[in-house]
Amino acid sequence: MRQGLSQFSGKCDLLLSGDDLTADEFKFLVKSNKQWREVMARDTINLKIINQADHTFSQQNTKQQLITLVCKALVRL
Repeated sequence: MRQGLSQFSGKCDLLLSGDDLTADEFKFLVKSNKQWREVMARDTINLKIINQADHTFSQQNTKQQLITLVCKALVRL
């Protein structure tokens, strides 16, 4: 994934759930790995975290936030 992101020249939106062990592992990887930090610091990477969302966005309010962010990203295409 890092290699693909580093070679991709377009804009990339990454959405993470805030109450999720998998997302936590990804955030830890970025924090602890210089190459990941460099990729994530690029202007083309837009990271959004939906704070109280679980891995599957199972709550209606977090699911709606996810849908809103995805729709906004699609409009920008």
